[in-house]
Amino acid sequence: MIKKAAVLILIYNKSIIFIKRNKNLNIHPGEVSFPGGIFDDKYDSSFVDTALRETEEEIGVKPDDIVILGEMNHFQTLVTHIDVVPFIGKSKKEKLVFNICEEEVEKILIVPIEHLLNGKFRVRVPLKIEGRIYYNTFYYYKNNLIWGATSRILDEFLKDKRILNHVLE
Repeated sequence: MIKKAAVLILIYNKSIIFIKRNKNLNIHPGEVSFPGGIFDDKYDSSFVDTALRETEEEIGVKPDDIVILGEMNHFQTLVTHIDVVPFIGKSKKEKLVFNICEEEVEKILIVPIEHLLNGKFRVRVPLKIEGRIYYNTFYYYKNNLIWGATSRILDEFLKDKRILNHVLE
């Protein structure tokens, strides 16, 4: 059975909030990702519930401080085969207070969208996974690498000019 998960692209002051996962985690240790996690029917009635619950657990941002702008197409991670549902959310506050869950998160990265749109901070790279070649964009930000499913989701988000114009207002 394929695991289902949800992540939140959290827009905050014309930036996107990423987390750097704790190096001791079993899945995707030390990687940069969006806040999010596995759907749990004990707590979640929908995937948006998962994204909001995990965001609060990982970085302490409360669901009441976020307005959900929409849902993106589902993505499947290529190595762990998790079906991921990305949501776009925007902070209702100009100043968020973060409370990092150190068991899961090493640090928070607040990356300006303009940085991500700048071609000198990204490169498209072929990756061989399970005998197949996939092209993945690698984004760089202050000695941090954003790649894999996170960068695939980010690529789709950055291509949507309608959403970008709305979040950059």
